[in-house]
Amino acid sequence: MAVGWRALSIFGTALVYKSIFTMYNGMTYGPVISAFFRKYNEFAKTDTFEITDRKREFYHIDTSQYMKYDFKDLGHDYHAHHGPQPVNFNSITNNLNRKENLSTAHG
Repeated sequence: MAVGWRALSIFGTALVYKSIFTMYNGMTYGPVISAFFRKYNEFAKTDTFEITDRKREFYHIDTSQYMKYDFKDLGHDYHAHHGPQPVNFNSITNNLNRKENLSTAHG
């Protein structure tokens, strides 16, 4: 069988098994999920701004300034996941030369 037809048959077989698995889960867990939604229907909110966080209200966490900062507010030395950056290229080469000198001196 050619490679393209073999790949197509694998995807087709996977789709058939996925469909069977989805139908089985729908028959098995569908009534449970429907009962859950019927039980807690009165607590559902249609507007997302109606949802409140009791923990945030208890600890008085202020989220009004969340993510309202700029690069100027952070300062020059703060970068995502790499820490402070070297000032110039000479400091990098000096550090590399120092490490090479230490490794050759000890061994």
